[in-house]
Amino acid sequence: MKLSSEKKFSRIPKDDRRMQIVEATMISLSKLGPEKTTVRVISEQAGVSPGLINHHFKNKDELILQAFIYANEEYSKTKSIAVDKAGKNPINRLKAYVGASFQPPPSLNESVGLWSAFWFLSWQDSSLSSLHKVIYNNDRRVLELLIQDVMIASNIEGDIKANSLELAAMLDGFWLELGLGHNTFTKEEARYAFENWLKKLLVQ
Repeated sequence: MKLSSEKKFSRIPKDDRRMQIVEATMISLSKLGPEKTTVRVISEQAGVSPGLINHHFKNKDELILQAFIYANEEYSKTKSIAVDKAGKNPINRLKAYVGASFQPPPSLNESVGLWSAFWFLSWQDSSLSSLHKVIYNNDRRVLELLIQDVMIASNIEGDIKANSLELAAMLDGFWLELGLGHNTFTKEEARYAFENWLKKLLVQ
């Protein structure tokens, strides 16, 4: 089953081949889900032979694990770049993080399908489950540091972890609902809700 335009098998550098296969796995997972994501489907999407996939990866489980790692790295990089571009103002940095959370690569809809597949598989695979826990805790730590900087700069006393958990839950809910495409609210409405949350934080 092909998910995109027809591709011929091609010879490309080793590292590029691995990346091509990983990206094809992400596309297949986001569009077809884990059950229909087979080595054959991935090979057709990547434009390489199934034998080449087996040469680079021990099995489909290892390939999915690498895809999970890569997807998280790209998502984290997007948010990190946005925060760095925001300068030194703590409030602007937090706003940049939130804004980037609504724009995960490659697109919001594809990202929801991809992460839904990863979440489903993490219930069954201990390696994915452990990795998900590490990733979530790392993301929470970044959010805590951003909120801590805002609170210190604004002379606010409060529970940093509780504020971080509240905002993380809000962002997760916004991200999932927007990605599902139900049109229950817009990105602008989600950002407005965040601005209200931030105002409440600043008057504690």
